Amino acid sequence: MRNVKTEMKKWKRQKQYKDKKKKSEKLSKADLHELMGTNRPTYNRGRGGAFRQN
Repeated sequence: MRNVKTEMKKWKRQKQYKDKKKKSEKLSKADLHELMGTNRPTYNRGRGGAFRQN
């Protein structure tokens, strides 16, 4: 029984190290602005409930 416990502990340790690695995606400033939607027109509700562009 001790053998199984020690093997499980080793397996858990190995799995933890594998899970910690993450890939970081590098985005340019233009890509970030496009994702956030800062280059798009904005609309507000005008009189009568109509949408109007600012």
